[in-house]
Amino acid sequence: MTKPTLTQSDLTHEFTACWLAVLDTTPAEVRDTVADIIARKAAHLAEVFYCHLQASPRAKPFLEHDVVNRRLRSAMRHWMLQTLSGARNEEVLGAMIARQIELGAIHARIRMPIDLMTRGTQVLLDEFHALMATDALPVDRRFDMYRYVVNLFSLCDELMTISYVTEMQRATRVDESYHLLAQRREATIERERQRALISEWAQSTLFAISTSARRGTAVPISSSDFGVWMTHKASLFFDDDADLGHVRELMTHIDDALLPQLKSSTVEPEAREKLIESLATKVELIRYVLADLFQKVERAEQSIDAVTRLPGRRYLPAVLAREIDEHGGSRKRFSILLLRPPTPAGAGFKDSNSSRDIYLQQFASTLVSTIRPGDHLFRYHDDQFLVVAVEKSQTQADTLATQIQFNVRANHLLAQPGALGFGVRIGIAEFDGHPDFDYLLRRAERALVEAIGADEADAIAHC
Repeated sequence: MTKPTLTQSDLTHEFTACWLAVLDTTPAEVRDTVADIIARKAAHLAEVFYCHLQASPRAKPFLEHDVVNRRLRSAMRHWMLQTLSGARNEEVLGAMIARQIELGAIHARIRMPIDLMTRGTQVLLDEFHALMATDALPVDRRFDMYRYVVNLFSLCDELMTISYVTEMQRATRVDESYHLLAQRREATIERERQRALISEWAQSTLFAISTSARRGTAVPISSSDFGVWMTHKASLFFDDDADLGHVRELMTHIDDALLPQLKSSTVEPEAREKLIESLATKVELIRYVLADLFQKVERAEQSIDAVTRLPGRRYLPAVLAREIDEHGGSRKRFSILLLRPPTPAGAGFKDSNSSRDIYLQQFASTLVSTIRPGDHLFRYHDDQFLVVAVEKSQTQADTLATQIQFNVRANHLLAQPGALGFGVRIGIAEFDGHPDFDYLLRRAERALVEAIGADEADAIAHC
């Protein structure tokens, strides 16, 4: 039996009736007194709310961004004035209910723990109770006022919770779907790529430590291309398999125990030889465990764009939420690049689906060969592609964008000298700590619009 699905219209109808019921059962003088207190003390309540949550270690990361900081106080004041105004107009109530639904979805997108939402409500109620005590009001009036505020705030919390749970369920389904896609998509090719990256790191490391002049240049395995892939994509392939922990332990041992000794100039030749043997053993063990992990993955290609063989934008929430968690906690930055390929030229091109598909396939292939294995690539719209460049600042993203433009021009199937409007337009947005990935995407879209409007063919813009 299919479960009924509540639409926003259903929620608006239901909660409008509940809201009006609270107003109808509350004396007019109680509603007016509450509205008066809020009109005078909304700014104070907003400040108390903000300061209390900012003092919480778990809530503070969601409030630190400058945009959040600037908007929260005024938004909170406006919300309280609107919520406790006693308005009965159904259009006003509909807008208020829609706003609560939106707030719940935003809190889910930024992965704010649901208990922090209810804690914020309790902070406001406690402070409102304290404010009532400062006014010379009868006890029974204060009781009615508090009950009135509690009832309305409870309705707001219910709306936000319904929206929050719905959004989290949707995000979980998308996350799982993307996990299955990443797990199954071209696992054989990825296995060989990672084996090659491990071998490349091992060879360059052995070469570096073989001479005293180059020992200090040996790169930790966690900072190599293989290490970046392990940090940002391995868990998507292997669903956090227990063997992944084994690989990470081996990498930690290499970086923290073996490499520092191998870089040292005071280690005796005999001891150095044993350290090199140990390093080779650990690298071989990583190869073995990784091969075993890939053998568990069934090769299948599902839910990907039929033309470019890339995942679509529906998987972006899963990836961006992961990257914001990963980079936000470490204070690292990452960037997203939104690209529009050159406008194809040639007689009859626009009328030929096969020619257009080949063109887009070539463009996608050029992007895949240019970005790193640890980066993410999506077909964002029909004529747009998006790269999530992990651990790259805006300056580094600029370099990547320039390299993409160069590689496109070097591809004879893409580069068409003299074609009107030729050029790759790229909008770049660097993650700046804002917890909502939708904010980051909107910045990238604005930057792409700016790049498209620029005079030069190969334009890069930032936002």
